[in-house]
Amino acid sequence: MLTLDELRAEVEDGSIDTVVAAFTDMQGRLLGKHYKWINPIAFIWIIFIAILFIMPITPTGIPWHSGFDWNVVNYAPITVGGVLLLVGMWWALSARKWFKGPVVEGTEQELERIEAAYEGTVEPATVPG
Repeated sequence: MLTLDELRAEVEDGSIDTVVAAFTDMQGRLLGKHYKWINPIAFIWIIFIAILFIMPITPTGIPWHSGFDWNVVNYAPITVGGVLLLVGMWWALSARKWFKGPVVEGTEQELERIEAAYEGTVEPATVPG
């Protein structure tokens, strides 16, 4: 963690160009105890907006409507559906047979040392060379 003077020095030096200040709770959450009621609202809002953005902008953009016009059709659901169809077919025909998920690189001891270095409990090892 930087002191205020160290932060000022790095900003003046140009090594830091953006500073974000936030107050978090003990678990590092920005919402504190409010996350329990904000998270469901945010989830519902995302679903609502996703559905809203794939709706036609006018009734004439609905294919079974009497004044249907291809010039006002919202192509977002068509392209998203097409991509999902292609990716699903690729997975079903090929990837599910060979894709094994993320591959672990390194031994358990190396991974524990890396995690400990990220937590700040030990100094990272230097590579000899």
